[in-house]
Amino acid sequence: MNEQELREKFLGIPYAENGRDMTGLNCLGLTILAYKVYDIEFLDLENLCKQRWIKDKNKFIEDYYKEWIPVVKTQPRFLDLMMFNENGIPWHLGIYLSYNKFLHCGKAGVVITKLEGRWSNIFEGYYRHNSLVHGYFGVTDPKDMVYGKGPAQVKDVDV
Repeated sequence: MNEQELREKFLGIPYAENGRDMTGLNCLGLTILAYKVYDIEFLDLENLCKQRWIKDKNKFIEDYYKEWIPVVKTQPRFLDLMMFNENGIPWHLGIYLSYNKFLHCGKAGVVITKLEGRWSNIFEGYYRHNSLVHGYFGVTDPKDMVYGKGPAQVKDVDV
């Protein structure tokens, strides 16, 4: 599925608190479903961590997010995860499209927004899944990337 098809599939879906299907989404629900199209599992950590069988939730989350590599802000690519935070608190997710625009879901539903103004001020960074680095879209030149811990803090996103 290319960028245009991704836009057509999700654009206009209404907002729903804790929405996880095509009848209504929130930012996490959109992220989960959009990456699923590309066979990338983006875990619903909010619900998963409520389950008792995960003994060390923080370690589980940290290990999971080692699959997401921070990307230099000047080198975004289609499908990079975008994280936003305000006052150091992560609270919103989006998916990079192209030309400084991203797909995300808020109270107005799924929309495309340009990364400018308020969005630019609260933008934390881009993250690329390992399968997008070494898999579907070829190997990324290592000089384009910054390696680090990854977006483990997404566990605190309140959806």
